[in-house]
Amino acid sequence: MAWQKVARIIVALVGIGCAAVVYVLLRTPPVDDAAPAVVLLDDTVKAESRDSQGKQVDRDGRVIYERWSGRSRELVDGRLMFDDVKISFPHGATTYTVTADMAESSGVAGPTGEQPSTFVFRKNVRMVGENGFAVATEEATYLGDEQRINFPGAMSFTRGQLSGRGVGGDLYMGRSVLWLYDEAQMTIAPEDGSVGVVATAKRIGLADADHYLRMEEGAELRRDDQLLSGDLIMVFFAEESPAVRRVELDGESSVRQTGGGDRPDMSADEIDLDFDESGSALRHANLKGSPVLTLRDTDGQTRVSGSVIDMTLAPDGQTLTRLDVAGPSQVQLPRTGDTPARTIESDGLIAEGAAPAGLDRAVFRGGVVYRELRPATRGQAASERKATSDSLALELGGALKDVTMARFRQRFTVDDDGTHATADEGRYDAKGETLQLRANVPTRIQPTVVTDEMEVRAQEIDLDLNRDTIEARGQVTSLRKATVEKDEDGPAPAGLFERGKPITAQAERFSYAKASGVALYSDAVTLVQESASANQGSSILQADEVRLDETEQDLSATGHVRSTFYLSKTPAAANATEPSWTRMQGERMTYTNATRVLAYSGLATMLSENGERLSGDLITLELLSQTRGLKRLDATAAAGDVVRAKLSGDRYVSGLTLAYDAEAGRYLVTGIPATFVSKAPAKGKDMCEVGTGSKLEFQRTAGWSNATNEGGAVGRAQDMKCAEVIK
Repeated sequence: MAWQKVARIIVALVGIGCAAVVYVLLRTPPVDDAAPAVVLLDDTVKAESRDSQGKQVDRDGRVIYERWSGRSRELVDGRLMFDDVKISFPHGATTYTVTADMAESSGVAGPTGEQPSTFVFRKNVRMVGENGFAVATEEATYLGDEQRINFPGAMSFTRGQLSGRGVGGDLYMGRSVLWLYDEAQMTIAPEDGSVGVVATAKRIGLADADHYLRMEEGAELRRDDQLLSGDLIMVFFAEESPAVRRVELDGESSVRQTGGGDRPDMSADEIDLDFDESGSALRHANLKGSPVLTLRDTDGQTRVSGSVIDMTLAPDGQTLTRLDVAGPSQVQLPRTGDTPARTIESDGLIAEGAAPAGLDRAVFRGGVVYRELRPATRGQAASERKATSDSLALELGGALKDVTMARFRQRFTVDDDGTHATADEGRYDAKGETLQLRANVPTRIQPTVVTDEMEVRAQEIDLDLNRDTIEARGQVTSLRKATVEKDEDGPAPAGLFERGKPITAQAERFSYAKASGVALYSDAVTLVQESASANQGSSILQADEVRLDETEQDLSATGHVRSTFYLSKTPAAANATEPSWTRMQGERMTYTNATRVLAYSGLATMLSENGERLSGDLITLELLSQTRGLKRLDATAAAGDVVRAKLSGDRYVSGLTLAYDAEAGRYLVTGIPATFVSKAPAKGKDMCEVGTGSKLEFQRTAGWSNATNEGGAVGRAQDMKCAEVIK
């Protein structure tokens, strides 16, 4: 902000006061439309002379005036008439000389009657002071009693680099006051030859004794491409130097840029500007009554409005070090790079910083509404991001537009393209478009994020609004919302959870990326999906970590995996009606939707609602393509161990592998040896039939197994006590 240029507009006006040694009255003096009328008693010439001169002195010998004229006449009524006249009036340290084609004097004035009462000058009137002050007009009247010269018509003046004109004016010689009453204009030509300053108003008063410049009605100060305007403009000068101390603009006031450059615009009912000791740099400005401050730079415009705007600048006159806005306020920040245009509404703000860096912090108080506006682009509609809070603290990089971090405090909410978030506190990086939701102590509002797909609550939540990612920590509770499945030929349901139905999760940590559709839960994870059927319980998954790929419908879990889910009975199953629960556990679990395979590994176990049990190092379930029914089951033992299963009908098997074809209802067990045990109460209490071989084949509902060895030999069969073989 080139505040120095604003100051130079005013500095040049100091010369006006030096020229006229005038005083601007607090009230506008009465305007004489014409010089006082002279009552003619008798215009008969009493005496006449040519090339005359005269001098009037007081009793102390001081010159009151001196006169030279080409022709002079004395009339019977006492008036003196002059042609080609020149008269000098000493006043203080300055002598004023008036020349005119004609002049007349009448009456006496002064305490001793030694001064002329009135001088009327007509045609080609010129008034010149020893200090270079010069006035040109067609008529002027000197009133001795008032020590005033009246200019009833158009007049112009110059003094060094200063020039001016107007219609009607008064020079109060005794009180050093000059007024231009109509169509007033002044121009100050700078010494360096650059563009000057033009001051215009209906009336302009000039001063030095009391250090005033007063401009009334439609007042304007114009220099180059900047304009100061108001119904009234007051300029105050320093007492010991020609420097501008203060400028006051009143009534529809403005400081406006009319061309290029980055100087600020101001508008208000009242604007007060304070300058440094040299008068070259603005140090303080106060705007009252619907004020608007517009700051410019290469990025665009920053616009500030409120009830009162008060700002302080560094010694360079350009850098803001404090901005105080009272009352309902609005700040509009321009788009900078990838950061969108922003608007902040509040009940007031204070921004502070230090020279030379500028503003480094700003606090908006009461009813904060923050908006980011993105214009429509190809393939994307216009959008608005809106946040509210009780207060907002900004970390700044030198200016209001240079926001590095925004901290929303108390009752924070944000809405962004289907995402709604709430918390005690929100920390927002507008450039990176990241948002941190935090809970105060004690927590009044738990950090919460609600989208079209999910709802998340936690002690801490981090959002990347640009990439649609969520990171949550501390007592995380999330809800995957129900969705309406429109495509019946779409992906089949996942291994544990049915697609389209809500899933509730608890964990200590949670992350989600919308682009990939991957949700990751960590530390004491529990996922629950309620069933819509009264005869079916909830599907549950517990683990140390769970990864859910919503795009591919894949699922994986690690660490103390425990699950309960429901499988539809196949037609081969007896009394196939409602789905029955299956409970499984292991150290790891994966479900791949493309192959419809669910696998548990690491001391894996499986328990069915009908009491069947299975254990092994790896258990895999292949599901049917269109339902959650079982198609095939496989189990493999770890090295040095065996697969063990308890089947319906008090049957037990063990071996190195177990395979079950659910559609055919047939088991295949292999091992060296594989063992089949079936209770045989007819052969004695606690007796079992035991079959061994390298391969066992049997039906799900049959009571006995076909046992064979390698090469096709029949396996071994014997009766044994159940306690010896059932483990």
